[in-house]
Amino acid sequence: TTDLAEAVAGSDLIVLATPVGAMPDLVARLVGLPLEEGTIVTDVGSVKGNLVRAIEAVLGAGRSISFVGSHPMAGSEQTGIVHARADLFEDAMCVLTPSACATVGELARVRGFWTALGARTCVLEADAHDRAVAVISHLPHLVASALAVTSLGEDPSAAALAASGFRDTTRVAGGNPEMWAEIAMENREALREPLAAMAERLREMLAFLDNMEQEKLRRFLGRAKELRDGSFPRPVAPPPALG
Repeated sequence: TTDLAEAVAGSDLIVLATPVGAMPDLVARLVGLPLEEGTIVTDVGSVKGNLVRAIEAVLGAGRSISFVGSHPMAGSEQTGIVHARADLFEDAMCVLTPSACATVGELARVRGFWTALGARTCVLEADAHDRAVAVISHLPHLVASALAVTSLGEDPSAAALAASGFRDTTRVAGGNPEMWAEIAMENREALREPLAAMAERLREMLAFLDNMEQEKLRRFLGRAKELRDGSFPRPVAPPPALG
């Protein structure tokens, strides 16, 4: 249905899966509906600080419904119902960002919802969440987009030579441009610093090439490998069967 009142009738948990900018208005509309006392609203938005504050302001005092923010770290660059997956949240991390007004019971109910879908959960303050996802989600998307434009903007036919490394590195650049532009703007305060740091790292590597500083470049690449391998250890292959 496209009728909000019909969609939420009889619900005790409502999940907002819309662009982040549309969520405060949706909650304002929910406040005017005859919902059950104690109904909880959560979401799947990837920016939380401004969202939590905006929704808390909409709900105000004497609320009959409450809000507990959620951000499941799952999905892909693909969109639409044809790409739906029953196992999407299996072993995915879901970050919960409850406001100061959320009760222990409300947080437990939202945690239970995500756990039932197979997700792992953690709790973060909303602004801390935004700083974290700026570096592990939003920055990589902008970098992948910059790589795609830089590599293919002049000669897209070069993609015919690409192997899995290029495809993997640029995969998220295939995401919805409208959604990601909104995400970047909503999280611009947390995103500016790491984006500037990325630009500085690129200038460093350019200087290494200009100055023929192979050893400095090797140390830079070695540090990158150390950080990546330490964060995501490779699985150890089982020994070959004997006999």
